[in-house]
Amino acid sequence: MIQKILEKVDNALSHRDYSEAERILTYWLDESNDRDKVTLLNELLGLYRKTKREEKALETVPQLEALLEKLSLTSSETAATSFINTATVYSAFGLYQKAIRYYQRSEVLLRDCKDDTLLSSLYNNMGTCYTMLKIYNRAVLYLHLALSKTEKELDKAITYLNLADIYLFELKHKEKEDWYLKRAKYSFNKPGIPQDGYYAFVAEKCAPGFRAHGDVEFATYLEQRSKEIYERP
Repeated sequence: MIQKILEKVDNALSHRDYSEAERILTYWLDESNDRDKVTLLNELLGLYRKTKREEKALETVPQLEALLEKLSLTSSETAATSFINTATVYSAFGLYQKAIRYYQRSEVLLRDCKDDTLLSSLYNNMGTCYTMLKIYNRAVLYLHLALSKTEKELDKAITYLNLADIYLFELKHKEKEDWYLKRAKYSFNKPGIPQDGYYAFVAEKCAPGFRAHGDVEFATYLEQRSKEIYERP
């Protein structure tokens, strides 16, 4: 049942129908068992973060933590994923000190994790958070850890762009900025990359970054490509 619910949510999100995604999630939240509620609350965290609804997002955090406690899951990989989602919420709303504490809790729980996709996501987010905290040596370290844990080109694009940002705005190293920017661009253009909803999401997310680095042409291309994919029937 939960998988079918998530498929409906993903379909709504692929068409940017955020109100429908929220309707599905909140309806089934009242109808589901506690274990499935953990999944649904995590989805709601992501939705509220994406739609910039700070109050709703911050209200959801203690609900999720209480449920993890109730189910004795606070030392589980489920908790680690939930802590990452919680941290990204805090980070999205500028609460970086709170965010890094949740990332660190997750890192401890994932010490023996074999899921490279999850680790790459964690390390990339930690790198970004350390950047916002102006701890640049740790930011670069964690972003490189993220690259070492993924073979997915679109995930690499995000991380390369994050590194380029550090060398443009903070460490002022033009050669390294240009190198990481070229790597990010290559990750979008590599033959065989699926032109799907995830491509649209990452393209939309990264377009402002390319514009900030002066590549207006490629930023515009990513925005247009994202729009085309989202508007598919």
